[in-house]
Amino acid sequence: MKPSILFVDDERDVLRGLRRALRGKRKDWDMRFVESAQEAMIAMSETPANIIVSDMRMPDVDGAGLMESLAENWPFTCRFILSGQAADHAVIKAVGITHQFLAKPFDSQKLIKLLEEQIPLFETEQSSRPLAIEALPTPDSTAEKINRIFEQPDFDANELAEIIGDDLALSAKLLQLSNSAYFGNGHTTLLPGDAVRTLGREVLTTLKDQTRFMEPASATCPNHKELNDLLHMAGEYSRMADAYCHNFPEHELDPALLRQLAKFLPLGRVLGIASGAKSYLDETLCINFANLWGFPQEIVSGLKEIWTSNISTDEAAVAAAIGQFFQHEGVPADQQNPAIASFIERLQNLSIQEEKAA
Repeated sequence: MKPSILFVDDERDVLRGLRRALRGKRKDWDMRFVESAQEAMIAMSETPANIIVSDMRMPDVDGAGLMESLAENWPFTCRFILSGQAADHAVIKAVGITHQFLAKPFDSQKLIKLLEEQIPLFETEQSSRPLAIEALPTPDSTAEKINRIFEQPDFDANELAEIIGDDLALSAKLLQLSNSAYFGNGHTTLLPGDAVRTLGREVLTTLKDQTRFMEPASATCPNHKELNDLLHMAGEYSRMADAYCHNFPEHELDPALLRQLAKFLPLGRVLGIASGAKSYLDETLCINFANLWGFPQEIVSGLKEIWTSNISTDEAAVAAAIGQFFQHEGVPADQQNPAIASFIERLQNLSIQEEKAA
């Protein structure tokens, strides 16, 4: 069966442009084009679509309102907003239920590539389940620290950035937003501190008050103990990668990118637990979800490089990220191997502790 894609925009010229740009995909995709959120809901009731691409500014019901209805009634649908408008409170309310914010005017080839990357998410019920997640859950202890920061009269961006830097869930969401067409500044953001500064206090406060992505794991996931342990594990991967970069500066590693790659390696396990799937997601689907959420391409490419290297465990993948993916010519072998061996041993010890705690 062809993947089904529904485009929604109240401007007929925009829809005509989309039809022309996507003409070459008519044999591959079942595409429908409607002019309002109401028409979109009728179309979904008749034949649910796999993917929705909607304009934000529309009369009566806007794109955010449409996303809210879609998330409630068809949670396993992929949801994109396409608009040239700057972020406002209506957009912020849709942050958790919109998978990605795309810019107008759009690049047709980039749009096609983005849509193509989502197709594998609908191959099985298992692979589509994480589409219903509004955000990756935050460890309970991290959520408590975040709440304390927001209670302070003066916003401490550095303290917030440090907490977010170790957390897979918050890093994922802030990287997604700070690199999006709506909230970003046109530059690629890899550091949580840069993401905090790009978004600013007002946006972050509104996000905290009106969305669920800063809620603790215990409030969003039945199996929150296992999830909390795993999320803390991801933070430990990140800290180890950072320590390695500082101990061996002659390797010219990119600490920001390496921290993120190490942190996101358990993404499949986190998605599996958080979505209630029967098993963890495989590496290919993890890469697809990284694309779905608009992670910077440096991270997507890095994860792809690591996960397609016949690596069977997260521990070996972290070691590979340090010892192979970021390897530079001319680095003496006697400086590489002992550090890598020590790193693997520490990671293995962490895994043993994790298994005992489970």
